[in-house]
Formats: sequence, C-alpha cells, structure tokens
Amino acid sequence: MSQPPFLRIPPFPGHRGDSLAVARAEPTNPAGAAALVAALAAARVGGAFWGAQPALETGRDIVLAPDTQAQANALLDQIQAEHAAHRATLIGPFASRHGIPAIARLCDPWHLAAQASEVRAGADNELALVAALAGRPVRTDGEGRFATLAAGRLEQCVARELSEAFFWRNPFTGERLSASAAIALLAEWRRLIDANRSAAAVYGVAMWKRVTMDALLWDGSGPVRHARLGSARTRALVAGDRVLAWKSRTAASLPGELEARGVKVGEIEDGMIRSTGLGANCVPPLSVIVDFDGAHFDPSRASGLEQILARAEIGPELTARAARLRERLVASGITKYGRDTARIARLAAQQRRVLVTGQVEDDRSVLTG
Repeated sequence: MSQPPFLRIPPFPGHRGDSLAVARAEPTNPAGAAALVAALAAARVGGAFWGAQPALETGRDIVLAPDTQAQANALLDQIQAEHAAHRATLIGPFASRHGIPAIARLCDPWHLAAQASEVRAGADNELALVAALAGRPVRTDGEGRFATLAAGRLEQCVARELSEAFFWRNPFTGERLSASAAIALLAEWRRLIDANRSAAAVYGVAMWKRVTMDALLWDGSGPVRHARLGSARTRALVAGDRVLAWKSRTAASLPGELEARGVKVGEIEDGMIRSTGLGANCVPPLSVIVDFDGAHFDPSRASGLEQILARAEIGPELTARAARLRERLVASGITKYGRDTARIARLAAQQRRVLVTGQVEDDRSVLTG
C-alpha cells in the first residue's frame, strides 16, 4: 500500500479540496534541505499533526511505533529483554504484552515525540521522522522510507519527502507552492486546530451552521463537541474546563450555571466575512470569531481581541499581510453579507445622501454597549 505524503491537509469536516501534494513524474535533485528541516521543526507539521494529544504515563518515555503486529511483537520482546518494559508505551492498533500500555488512536506525532526520551519505530512510521526532527534519538526497524534516519541522514530524508518525490499545490488556487510555503500553510492550520483543543464543549451552534462552522471549530481528535445545557457532556464538565457558547442562541442561565462550577465560558459569533446571505435565511457563516475572554463588542470586560491589540507584538510582516487582505476585500467588494455589484447613482453636486447605519434593537452589540 502506498504511503501518504508527509505533508498533507488535515481531514477537516466537510473537506473537499484538492490535495496539497502532487507526485512528481520525474524525481528532482533538491537544494535547501537544512532550511526545510528547521522550518518543519519550528512549525511542528508533517504526519498526522492534528491527531489526539494523550499524555504518556509518568516514566514511560520510550515510545514504540511499529508498522505491523509482527514488528510490534519484536519491539515489545526486545524492550522486555532489556528490562525496560516499565518505561515503554506502544503506539498503534496493535496487541501489547509484558504489561506495556498501548495507545491505539491516531495521535499527534509531535506531541508524542516531545514526551519521549527515545523512539523505536518501523521504518515506514512517520513518528520516526518527526522524532528525528524534534531532536530525539531514533531507532528504525525494517526497510522503509525512514530507514536512513538510523544513520543520521535527516536532511536526505526530508529532501526526499518534500522535494524529490512531490511538488506542492495551493489547494485554493491550484498554483504551485514551494515546500516552505506548504509548511507555512500547514502551520496556520496547526494554530487553528491547537487553539480549538481546549474547548470541552460548544453550545448554541444550530445544525445548519455546523455545515461550515465544524471545520472552523474542529480540534482534530474527533467530532466537534456540541452540547446542550442538560446533556451528559455538560454534566461531565469540571472546574478548570473551558467551553464556547453562542450566547444569544443558548439558554440565558447557561453561562452563570457553568461559571458557578468553575467552568470558563468563552464566546463564538459570526465572523466579519460571513456569507452570501443572512443568518435569518439559514445561510451558514464562512468565518467565526472565537474569544475565550469575551465578545469584542462588549465594553464591560476585556476581550481576547483587546488584549492582543494592547499587548501583542505585531511585526511588519503581519502588518503587510493585513494590508494586503484589506486591499483585496475592498477591491473585491466583499462585505459581511456578500457582494452586491449594484452601484448607487451619483447625485447632483448640491445634493447630499445620508447613510443611516442600524442594528436590530435586541442584538447583543446594542444591548451591551
């Protein structure tokens, strides 16, 4: 069975886009592998980086990641013979033995590597490459894509995975991407996914909105954790948990009840690039604002946005990116509720037109401020 490319798009709910990687008809001789190694290590992308992030049991810092059950048996017996079974954890859908715990679910290999003092993996297991990128000692077993890592050939391995075998394509435009640009795109998705991991429950998102919003709220480890006030998920929340609520679409008592139990309630709202239609017509949003501190339009408490604007160091690269986005929005005529190409006729020189901005009286932006 052919192996997936090391860099690939996370399986967001509803994802239907083109592939990021395209196999090369003819391998090429790349340059700049050292820079790609550094970029991968900094962004922590490659492999199933969206997977679950379980904590290894205390003291179990030798990670075994076989490709097959036979390989698993050999690694388990080997670690037992070394009298180190008490330090081992098995990763993958394999039967274990010698009292070594196994984690069968799909895991973020970068999270596993960060907890490991050593990784022993099948030569086709992506955890081998991730561990090497993370600076962990790696032993590989068998023949496969990453067998040369045991000989310290990290740059050679990265060059083959990112440049020789594939070229990269922007899944939105179809244009060619450099390997470094592909890494940067995946890094953006990692930041989104990791930001969603702390939400133990999500309240108030209607079924028709989930068509688009689940991809924006997904944390990689499973379906978005939608809940209701009286649900089992809500009853299981404990002090210190964080949840998100669309407050205008949830029971008025929800925030107070949860906060009384020590659960922090953040907010979700439509984003500023919303849709080509109104929510009142059940048109799902294309962006969402997530703020664990409060709503940006509520002056009674400092929102996360306020804190970013007050404290964050916003460098010239991000400023220039924001300027390009602003220019593109204006040039394309994109508004919160779609694009209207109808133009307003010019008035005579002495005439004036008055723009009256408004909002429904029960909107939370009106009620709070």
